[in-house]
Amino acid sequence: MKKASERPEIIRRMIEKSGTQEPDPTALNGTLMRGMHLVRLLYRAFAERRPVAWTNVFTPPELIFGCDYIPFWLDGSGGFSGWIEMTEVFDHADATLPTRDICTFLRAAVGGATMELFPPPTAVVCTSHLCEGCAKVARIGARHSHAEFHLLDVPLEFSDVAVAYVANQLESLAHKLCELAGKDLNLDHLHKSIELSNEARRYFLEVYELRKHVPTPATGSQFIGMGLMYPWGTQIGVNIAKSLRDEVARRVTDSIPAVPNGEKYRLMWLHLRPVFETDIMTHLEQRMGAVIVADLLGEAWWPEMDADEPFRALAMRMLSNPELLPMETKVERLLGIARDYRVDGVVHFLQWGCRWNCGQSAIFREAMRQSDIPLLTLDGDAVDKRATPYGQVLTRIEGFLELLDSVGISKRTN
Repeated sequence: MKKASERPEIIRRMIEKSGTQEPDPTALNGTLMRGMHLVRLLYRAFAERRPVAWTNVFTPPELIFGCDYIPFWLDGSGGFSGWIEMTEVFDHADATLPTRDICTFLRAAVGGATMELFPPPTAVVCTSHLCEGCAKVARIGARHSHAEFHLLDVPLEFSDVAVAYVANQLESLAHKLCELAGKDLNLDHLHKSIELSNEARRYFLEVYELRKHVPTPATGSQFIGMGLMYPWGTQIGVNIAKSLRDEVARRVTDSIPAVPNGEKYRLMWLHLRPVFETDIMTHLEQRMGAVIVADLLGEAWWPEMDADEPFRALAMRMLSNPELLPMETKVERLLGIARDYRVDGVVHFLQWGCRWNCGQSAIFREAMRQSDIPLLTLDGDAVDKRATPYGQVLTRIEGFLELLDSVGISKRTN
């Protein structure tokens, strides 16, 4: 590992990128706090003598923090790889893997892991549900890093049997992580982590309610995916959530809209968004007044957790993921959110290689058609800017907003 006085390549390029990027005038303080903390966590994973767990975004971070590990979201590494335009990780993955037919988030993970750009892991933990390729990629990373690999097998439906099955795995994993770190499991730490997660979740639920306000008080692009890579189970996670709640509440009270020129359209965004430097989201929200008021990846979807039964609570958190619901229930939920947030249209971003997301696109499109809610599907790559002609994407978005004008958006927003 590099000395703490040396900046790892990823950190160095993040600092360089931050120095050249124009600040987003609509970003909330809590959003900036979260971004800075994620970078700080990454640096600490390199610099501190604490165990590091490579995980995926569906592994509960409360368990990782509760075992005194620093998490590194392996599948989320594509996000910062795309942001700092570290294209060599994609090229290296293409030379390593037998096919390019996987999501670029996972290609970035393979490239970064095998190029040894990531903090060395003590253990690699991944779940089996939703992203079928992630466990395979995590196993590749574990093998290359000579770290133990642990797979959490998550059933595809919620039941008492499933909760007990996952809870047993989580308890065994917690003991194993502590054994690898040379310490005993401290249930008080895990108890505290769950209590802090519950507190942060309550603030987030308030934020979701406040975003229903017309006009909405904050641009929604900054919330997409926020709940997936978040320090749930920590005091800083509570502080960030409280900052978001306080600022959004103040903007509602003071009648401050999300964008200076006012809200013209209210959109729901499904799945991911481009993470590399692009003006698509800025153009959509700040210039055209098409503000994202709801998304499905920024949610805290799970119920309040019982800190006295930490493993059962975390199992219920995992199994409560709405993406595991039957498709009929998932569609009903989607339509309910559209009504609650009074959306004028829906944008569904289809990340290339994401079978879980792309596979439900046709069903969502038909459901929106039957409910008379305009929907735009955008094929693209959220990570590798070389893969998508984003000029064409902007043209399609502008055409979609013209469609909203023609059908009369006021029937939903007023």
